[in-house]
Amino acid sequence: MKIVNIENKLADVPCGRGESGTRTARIVGGQNAIPREFPWLVSITRKGGHFCGGTILNSRFILTAAHCLCSGTSTIPIRQLRVTLGEYDLKGPETPAAREESVINAMVHPGHRCGRYVDDIALLELSRPITWSESVKPACLPAASGKPGYRAFGGENAVAAGWGWLGEDRSRCELLVISKNYSIYN
Repeated sequence: MKIVNIENKLADVPCGRGESGTRTARIVGGQNAIPREFPWLVSITRKGGHFCGGTILNSRFILTAAHCLCSGTSTIPIRQLRVTLGEYDLKGPETPAAREESVINAMVHPGHRCGRYVDDIALLELSRPITWSESVKPACLPAASGKPGYRAFGGENAVAAGWGWLGEDRSRCELLVISKNYSIYN
């Protein structure tokens, strides 16, 4: 397995800045996101359908859960994976249009095994660099511990966003949805 250090290859554009506006209620504990509110989120697709989300780290790498690269206890072939940038509505057209990119490499935590949710983290390497826009930007990441500007996020609240399920035995959201007030633990 190839080890990749992306710390020195972070994006050269402002990170973590999305659109703002008014949200509408969507699900219990969640709301519809605003288009371009989370420009660092991507839809990971297989056979033309969304099945997982990811986060843009820089112009070539996407962070996702390792279980997103599994089908049961088997690994999904990389050639079947696509990453859609600038996505908001999984069923409707985007303005500007969402862009689909190919994946050329997947780096999974060495302790992860398909069928389990231990060490559940992976990086996807895209076939070409991302072109930045208002609807496609990288996420902000904290600096490494001990470096200037580092601060811990323990005890703070966070926002989760994605195209998740509406509940047990229910359908998946088609619009990007957010849910607030998750506590962060160091």
